[in-house]
Amino acid sequence: MRRNYFSFAGILFAVFALVLTGCGDGAGGGGGSGGDQGTHYLGNTLTLSGQVYTSPAYGSYTQYTGSDLTVSTNAFASGSITNGLFSITIGTPPFLFSATEAEAYFLDDYDSVSFNPADAEFLGLELKCTLPPSLSYELLKQKRTLSTYESVIYIYVDKDVSVTGTGKTRTVDGRIWTTKNLELQLKNGWNAIYTKILNTSETTRLMDMSLGNPSHLYLVLSEDK
Repeated sequence: MRRNYFSFAGILFAVFALVLTGCGDGAGGGGGSGGDQGTHYLGNTLTLSGQVYTSPAYGSYTQYTGSDLTVSTNAFASGSITNGLFSITIGTPPFLFSATEAEAYFLDDYDSVSFNPADAEFLGLELKCTLPPSLSYELLKQKRTLSTYESVIYIYVDKDVSVTGTGKTRTVDGRIWTTKNLELQLKNGWNAIYTKILNTSETTRLMDMSLGNPSHLYLVLSEDK
């Protein structure tokens, strides 16, 4: 089944916009084990858990100590943040989207985008919650320093699918963005997609998207823009 909302393209665009505007996070002293890429294929059941952080000032992460929260998703499952710890388990989403619906997003950063097979369907996970009195936040797995931005998003696909594209260079708000070639071999079930963006100078960025689930990233409450 498919529904016409919560698209994969929207998830990726939100990550790109966050990096471009620099809102909602800061540089952290690494939490976890450094450069470990982790397990990118997560099976038919996705379980996420861990300490939640906020970023009160650029350049730091602080453990979340606020009220307990319910975390909603676009996969018709809900999780919780209790005593600062996040926990959720998600099975097979009831609604999926055509892979070709993501093509418009990928064409911003890649040429010759291809999905094989073209009939694969997917869902990009969104995690959202509301902080008192009525502030909307999203929970993102990420880390940012002055020179690097890293993030992970979780994607469900209904069959094994290859997503490929040729990297290119473009200018966005005065910055030159270059993307490396894209090659994602997604497996049926939940997959972790890792994006790393390097600030190679004040005006140039280099973006690489691959499979990965590094343990040194933070679960960050970020204001939902």
